[in-house]
Parts: sequence; C-alpha cells; structure tokens
Amino acid sequence: MQFFDRKATDKILQAGLDYLKQPGRKLATVGFSMGGQESLNADLNDPEAVSATVIIYASGFDKIDTRPLERLKSPVLTIDRAEDTGAVLAAIHFLSAMKEAKRPCEMFVYPGEDHGYAQPLFNEGK
Repeated sequence: MQFFDRKATDKILQAGLDYLKQPGRKLATVGFSMGGQESLNADLNDPEAVSATVIIYASGFDKIDTRPLERLKSPVLTIDRAEDTGAVLAAIHFLSAMKEAKRPCEMFVYPGEDHGYAQPLFNEGK
C-alpha cells in the first residue's frame, strides 16, 4: 500500500469492468478493507457500468475524493464494525457526503465486531 499507484490501479479496475461488461448484464463491485475503497473507485471511474457498490469494513474513507460522488448512478452499501470507532466515524462522514451529493447510500454496523469479522478463520474461536 505504500507504493500505491492510483493511475495504474484505475487501469486495472477498468480492465476488469470492461472484461465483464455485456449487454443486459448488471455488475456490482464489492471490496473488503482497502478493497472497499477500490470498489467505490471502480464505480466512480465507470458509473455507467456499475449497478451497485458494497464496501465491507472499509478503510480509507478519508482518502476518497468526495467531490465526484455526484457521478455515481448506483446505490452504495457500507458494512462496518462497531469496535473500530475511527472507521465508523469515517464511514459516517462518507455517508454524509453521499447524502449531500444526493446519492443513495446505506450503512450497517455490526455490533461487537472488529476489523476482519467476515473472515471465517479469523472468527473460528468466537
């Protein structure tokens, strides 16, 4: 993540969308952690191709440029964890930016969970 190249990553995301696009097909982007941020970036890069975006315990909400959110044409769902107050507050800020941009967005917060809760091996001992 230290050597992240936004332009190169955008090209990779677009190549994936271009490969999957077909007439009549609906595409959704889904990402976990930093991938949640990239899920949204794929949607921002090609809003005509994406029908929905799901962001799961995302990080980097503070790194998302909220100015182009008006470009989004599809709903966004963010699923977070209550035990990471900083992430939840950042997600709430993002939710507010989506509302300001008049774009549909919902947030669900799992109580008592922390980062990685959706990984089965991570949760085996619970």
